[in-house]
Amino acid sequence: MRRLAEERSKWFDQEAECYDRCRPTYPAAVIDELLGREPAGLDVLDVGCGTGIASRQMAERGARGPTAKAASLLRPGGRLCLIWSAGCHPDDLADALAEVYARLFPTVGNAGFGYAASRPTDRRTGLTSVVEAIAAVPEFATATENWFPWAREYDRNQWLDLLQSRSDHVALDSAVRERLFEAIGAAIDDHGGSFVMSFETGLITATRLA
Repeated sequence: MRRLAEERSKWFDQEAECYDRCRPTYPAAVIDELLGREPAGLDVLDVGCGTGIASRQMAERGARGPTAKAASLLRPGGRLCLIWSAGCHPDDLADALAEVYARLFPTVGNAGFGYAASRPTDRRTGLTSVVEAIAAVPEFATATENWFPWAREYDRNQWLDLLQSRSDHVALDSAVRERLFEAIGAAIDDHGGSFVMSFETGLITATRLA
């Protein structure tokens, strides 16, 4: 799995423009909660920042990037903030998309493709291990978890553009990807040509003790 993740990461450089254009920003409420009441001048290190989508939102509020020393250490009283978004399709479209992936990838199905055919129960999976990992570090206070719901409408082409920004889809053989995208597009067309994706953005925070 580690080797697969490393291989997929190499695809990012080729699709960075698509990623930056297609990936949604985080809800303003998430950034406000993350930075607190006085964001101006706050030192922030954005790790795993992609094209800097969240970084730009934080900089707009007056936060700034840290020096090399601050990047290697979290100061006492500083906060670890983990954020990500997960979404789900309308149930009938999720059924149709799941059938597409199962038909084209019978040994993998939907499980191997993020955002493929997601449902509400998929949005908060896997978080227990994250909280437990933080709890195992004595330097951190008890972690808190907050969720922020939002939604975005996608038409056929917008959704295919979004999938093109994902390494699990970009890594496919071009002919296979073309067949997959044709089938996904047809499923969205049958759904009316567009759909509303219901998202939740999770924010887990933990303060480093003095």
